[in-house]
Amino acid sequence: MRVIVINLERRPDRRQRFIEWNGRQPVRFEFFAAADGRQIDRAKLVASGLLDGQDSRFNGGALGNALSQHALWQACAAGREPFLIFEDDACLRGDFWRHARPMMERYLSAHHMIVFGFNTDCVTALRSSDGFVSAIRFDDSIKHRPDYFSAFAKLTDASPQLFQCLQFWGTLAYAITPAGARALLKGCFPLASRESIDIVTEGRAILPYGLDGMINLALQKRELDVIACYPPLVLGPNSHADSDIQVLAKSA
Repeated sequence: MRVIVINLERRPDRRQRFIEWNGRQPVRFEFFAAADGRQIDRAKLVASGLLDGQDSRFNGGALGNALSQHALWQACAAGREPFLIFEDDACLRGDFWRHARPMMERYLSAHHMIVFGFNTDCVTALRSSDGFVSAIRFDDSIKHRPDYFSAFAKLTDASPQLFQCLQFWGTLAYAITPAGARALLKGCFPLASRESIDIVTEGRAILPYGLDGMINLALQKRELDVIACYPPLVLGPNSHADSDIQVLAKSA
């Protein structure tokens, strides 16, 4: 299994922070140079079939993230081994590998994707084995404590449970199989904001403006089989001030 961290070369600070948080994990991380949203040629993306020619909602940062994930999905789809993929602001719980490894060994081959972490500023929707749907909203104010993530990176706790995932936001931490990578490539590209995503239990819909939106649209169409662990084994600051996607959105 390849264990990959997506990191912009111009953000060595985030790479260093990732190592500081997660260097205790008994796994070798491979850093992957992310596509830089400041250097995206939209016309080339349209010509290559990766972006809807009439789309204007995906800003440069969102396109850079999508292209980085796309490259990894292609590599996974072409091989035989699963990929475990992290964004560079991911903080793994101290006992992450102890719980995640047996989950992947036992369950990943039967699904396209296992989600280990997600954004906590929006709804995550999970379905239990009896069909009961839970839309989870978080009070993540505790993450603003200065020592929160350094403590989380050392935390050991009970094993989380796995649930069928109906909706999640962010591409913080997940594992995919080659079959899952192929399903993601088919379901998420070309990037387009033509169809709406129904926000579970909220009675409203939004148009995709990032790769996670495309994933949720594919989930809504039942084109993907995704399971997620709760509570999450990976968390991130999800700070708009430090987000390359959000910063580029403001300057677009």
